[in-house]
Amino acid sequence: MAYDCEGDHPFDWSHRDRSDEENDPINYERFYRGIGELARDALRFLSLDADDMVENEDGWAPADTTSLELLFEIDWLGALMAPPETVPLDGRLEANELVRALHDALPFTEGERWWLLTDALNERRSREPEPHDLDPVREAEAEIMTHGRHHPVNGHDLLQRFRSWRRCCGEYEEGDGLASACDALAGLATLFRPDLDLPDDYLATRRDGGE
Repeated sequence: MAYDCEGDHPFDWSHRDRSDEENDPINYERFYRGIGELARDALRFLSLDADDMVENEDGWAPADTTSLELLFEIDWLGALMAPPETVPLDGRLEANELVRALHDALPFTEGERWWLLTDALNERRSREPEPHDLDPVREAEAEIMTHGRHHPVNGHDLLQRFRSWRRCCGEYEEGDGLASACDALAGLATLFRPDLDLPDDYLATRRDGGE
């Protein structure tokens, strides 16, 4: 069961299949399955036609918030995950490559991505905002270390950049980054949850040659 960006909260795991969960609180199989599900769901929202999304006064749509939070959750689970010895080496290497490809495709530096998907979004969650309200993220500011120097960063600029990237406009007009991110998410979904179908919108885009 996939959640709706207008309804269920993306961090609510109550609907997910836990039939394989053991009493051991560190269940790596669950982490893998979770990443596969999240990757499939993130792919679904990132594959939606941007022209059909209803935006608020900030030019932001609910699907934007949901996809950003799903990327946060994939990062969070990936950081906790330590592949057990039973996972084939090829599979672990493929997973690492797909995560790296996803990170490279996003419109942020490594430091910006880490700050946005951890500090800024965690601050938003601690303030318990209304669904899809990103004002706590827009108001967030910090200094991060990038390329050996401190650089100022703020949530407003990063969200505007994400919006342009998601809609393939401005400097992201070619859409290469969005297409690469979707392909990486499709790879993660297929690797960890081969039993789940990929979203129709993504498959249609691939059939059309990414146009």
